[in-house]
Amino acid sequence: MKITKFDNLTTDELLQVAYSTVKDDDELTIALLVRLADTTDELDQYKVDYENEVADAMVQIEKQFAKKAGG
Repeated sequence: MKITKFDNLTTDELLQVAYSTVKDDDELTIALLVRLADTTDELDQYKVDYENEVADAMVQIEKQFAKKAGG
């Protein structure tokens, strides 16, 4: 369901549009945009870390399975 004309934008694109339209004296909006950008970066890093942990766990499981199958 489309709510606004911005629904099809990525988070980064949406932040860019918001940054370009906000006034310099609108400190609250600027603070919210910065916080959203920081939160988005943290979430992206969490996703990468999680995917790496899952991949490492899978390797360990495969090693244990191979060890049990061979021994």
